[in-house]
Amino acid sequence: MINKLIERQKEVKQHMDKHRYEFRDRRDMIMSYMAYIVGETDEVNRAINYKYWKRPEQEDETKIKEELGDVFLIWLDLIIRLGFENDIFDVIHEKQLHNIERQLGKVEGREDYKAD
Repeated sequence: MINKLIERQKEVKQHMDKHRYEFRDRRDMIMSYMAYIVGETDEVNRAINYKYWKRPEQEDETKIKEELGDVFLIWLDLIIRLGFENDIFDVIHEKQLHNIERQLGKVEGREDYKAD
């Protein structure tokens, strides 16, 4: 499934590249994408009514899914633009394994995670 998403996002990228802002350099692109992700993350927060001091409203599951989808697609687009799509999932898998080890208190210097 992820390969289909990557290929489809590459198609979207081709269309976007015809009409989008040109980044000054790689650093500018990464900083811009991080700002986009923060913006979309704020939209997720708004969809869940994150302001604890306001009267709670009914959450819109569809809106939450759509905004999380936007976050994922921006992340995926950045991964493609950086040329990481072939190895990012291996990196993520290794990070997950490391996180499990850390949660079990098996990472030297991070024994504070170990449950009593």
